[in-house]
Amino acid sequence: LLLRLGQAAGGKSRSFIHSCFSVSRSPGCFCSAAAVLALLLGAEAVPLGDSSGEEELGDPQSSASPAERRQLSNCMDLAHLLHERAANWNKELCQEQAVCKGSMELLLHNSLNVPKIVKEDRCHYNEFQKEKCLGKISSGLYGFQTFLEYVEETSAGNAPHPMSILLSIQHLADTLKSMVSSTVTLPDPAAQKVLSAKLREHRRWDATVIKHHILQGFITFMEKTTRTIRVRNMKYTRNFESRRK
Repeated sequence: LLLRLGQAAGGKSRSFIHSCFSVSRSPGCFCSAAAVLALLLGAEAVPLGDSSGEEELGDPQSSASPAERRQLSNCMDLAHLLHERAANWNKELCQEQAVCKGSMELLLHNSLNVPKIVKEDRCHYNEFQKEKCLGKISSGLYGFQTFLEYVEETSAGNAPHPMSILLSIQHLADTLKSMVSSTVTLPDPAAQKVLSAKLREHRRWDATVIKHHILQGFITFMEKTTRTIRVRNMKYTRNFESRRK
């Protein structure tokens, strides 16, 4: 069934499904069927922004095993699909509520502390540090779960397959976590419980703006995540091919 869906899906979706089947026997490469189905339904191509400069990568962390290259490829496809789903979800929200450019966004920008990838996380192509960057991405994905659960709960049935999106986020975070030897910082359960309660205090118009801000933050996070993984995969592949010559 998934393979048939893949044949009807776009290039990224089709590539992701086939790569899942091809590495399903490898630890850390399991792909949730529910997650794949959810991400296929209604996904539209969303541009990820400029990737210029990727060819200029030059760092000592340029070797990887075939298993790790497969993991990176699968992670890249899943991250891209998550970006697409979040962008489409946000687009639908904006069209229905027409408040995405509300004045509250300026206030929320600093008060709503969604996970971000910043320069100090060393994810930029010429400053990349695998342990620090992938660890931060994994930690950020875990942190987004509480925010997206709130968006799901307050979307009154309009959220497109949110539970499977959450499962896919969990899977991507777990996979990236398995690729680093350092400890990944997990959200504090007590703090997440407080955050969840505070988010649910908002109602009506301000709640809609908050949902938009959460989704916009997640879109930006996934755009940077996809670009980072794509760059690493390109570098690993290029170095592997050069050693074979």
